Amino acid sequence: MRKRKPVELSQIYCIGDQDEAQRRHGELPPEIIRHWCAVLAFKAGLGPDPGFYSGPKPKVYDDE
Repeated sequence: MRKRKPVELSQIYCIGDQDEAQRRHGELPPEIIRHWCAVLAFKAGLGPDPGFYSGPKPKVYDDE
């Protein structure tokens, strides 16, 4: 069985420049945002388990 690797989003949410973080958030694939909404609904008891995200990967940034 293949081990699934979670999507790495620290390059978006762990940077100090808020304008750059907002720009990067806006570049996320819409499928990730929909999956997050489904996860939040599931955790609140308002929907089914959406499972593991397997959609398009977000852009990787070359930060130093």
